[in-house]
Amino acid sequence: MGKDDAPLAHQEEPMRSSPAASPSTAAPFVSVVIPTCNRRAVVQRCIEALARQTYAAFEVIVVDDGSADDTPAYLEEVPRRHPSLSFRWFRNEPQQGANAARNRGVRESRGAIVALLDDDCVPEPTWV
Repeated sequence: MGKDDAPLAHQEEPMRSSPAASPSTAAPFVSVVIPTCNRRAVVQRCIEALARQTYAAFEVIVVDDGSADDTPAYLEEVPRRHPSLSFRWFRNEPQQGANAARNRGVRESRGAIVALLDDDCVPEPTWV
């Protein structure tokens, strides 16, 4: 047997796409966590933009950090205004700060991926 006739010690397998890259794999569920306090108009713009997302497998979690304005009243109305949006909100009493609100949102999240978003952001339709 010559050098060229020697059996291969290792034969490479053909490359295959990973299951995560397969188009048949379900999209991961994403939780978008937004802390807010006394910023009804600002958080409303943010939620309106999230309601226009092209990605469907996500929820929005808002943690109100003890607002004294009409933010809680608006948050109560979100499910009626946007019935197709998966939306939950929680209230910290007394105020504990934005970081505590974020942490609470993360604890309440159901997503495989958690995205933190400030209430003054207006995400593009393909952000999620």
